[in-house]
Amino acid sequence: MSKGYFLIALGCDKNIIDAEVMAGRLKREGYCPVGDPAEADIMIVHTCTFVEGATEESIDTILELGSQKGYGKALVVSGCLAQRYPNELAKEIPEVDLILGVGKHTELLEWLGRERIVVSSPEDWDINMMESNTMERIPSTPRHYAFLKVSEGCNNRCSYCVIPLVRGGLRSRPVDDIVAEAGCLREGGIFELNLVAQDLASYGLDLLNGNGLYGLPGLLRSLLDGTDIPWIRLLYLHPKNITSDLIDLVAREERIVSYMDVPVQHCSDTILKSMGRGIEKKGILTLIDEIRSRIEKIYLRTSLIVGYPGEGEGEFKELYNFVRDVKFQNLGVFRYSREEGTRANNMIGHLPEDVIEERYRAIMELQRGISLAENERLVGERVVALIDGISEKGEDESEDPAVFRGRFYGQAPEVDGNIKIRGVGLSSGDVVDVLITGAGHYDLFGEVVKKIVE
Repeated sequence: MSKGYFLIALGCDKNIIDAEVMAGRLKREGYCPVGDPAEADIMIVHTCTFVEGATEESIDTILELGSQKGYGKALVVSGCLAQRYPNELAKEIPEVDLILGVGKHTELLEWLGRERIVVSSPEDWDINMMESNTMERIPSTPRHYAFLKVSEGCNNRCSYCVIPLVRGGLRSRPVDDIVAEAGCLREGGIFELNLVAQDLASYGLDLLNGNGLYGLPGLLRSLLDGTDIPWIRLLYLHPKNITSDLIDLVAREERIVSYMDVPVQHCSDTILKSMGRGIEKKGILTLIDEIRSRIEKIYLRTSLIVGYPGEGEGEFKELYNFVRDVKFQNLGVFRYSREEGTRANNMIGHLPEDVIEERYRAIMELQRGISLAENERLVGERVVALIDGISEKGEDESEDPAVFRGRFYGQAPEVDGNIKIRGVGLSSGDVVDVLITGAGHYDLFGEVVKKIVE
């Protein structure tokens, strides 16, 4: 009888990929996933500690599974929280049998029962060894799209961010390995490949070849030449590292979708300098103008932080006006939270939580109106959409039409809105020509004109 495991992965898509690799390793060793933790021989929480809320969610999940742990069962904590606070977890939660730091997630079975804490410095990780099991990962996303991590760690050292403390400096994967993994994912049926990293735009800055720095544009050219994936999407591009070569490539290549995720975090020069972002407001605006002037029908996503230490009324007003004037089609907002070990944690000028919440709500309400206006511009247009699944059944579930969830190139999976599509006989992974018939604040509404790919 095979043994079972129950795996919960929390946090970002980079973390999800690590958990997928772990699941692949467990499958290779004869373990099967189970839906009920009470039936599992091994319960695993792959944790996140990016912000305070993520840390709390990770701890709550560990405690919940710990309360369900039966005799002879094992509880494993892996990921970023395990890397950051291994000794504290071991002391405060005795139910935990094994604590695996980042980069150790594929070594679960080697250490279970032998050690309780297995954590090493990020500088000791071998990126080739860490990613050697990616070919056997079990994607948790729908069959038609996947995320692919091209590097580990980050060299940007922003004042508020714990990522370099937890995951270390930039270590890019070899191009050939990335192309090979992308090919495997394509063979598995993906239509859309989402490239991710702590900073995707920094890819290759640590790699040297005969032509000097390889860079993200070189990787993209290799992916275009080495695969036939129809949609390649770029996520997490630090604005200071976006080059004209990259912009030109996105503008020229139809298979790289006209969508860029560019987290600016703020626009006040005072705040940007304190954050250590390495770019000023003028540079951000120039970059946005260049992207929009050179890439036809580009969709821009960004993320912001409100309530950063020292953000006065003037700095917030400047940020508010920036969002109003730039009009990003997609935008996310983080409430600043103090993170142990970061430079920002020791700064003066921390704001009360109610002020941070008020500013968060103000930006979100502003963006709500911007998103609606941007969506209304699409009404009457036809777009190519990728079906993610069913949204609402008809009154009789045996009959169509039903309402399906789909996305066009301007909507990234899991973070942006959807198109609610009325159609007949659609399946997840279908590619359809859709007439946009209505717009909401975040979602669009449409009807199928014809199927393109089944």
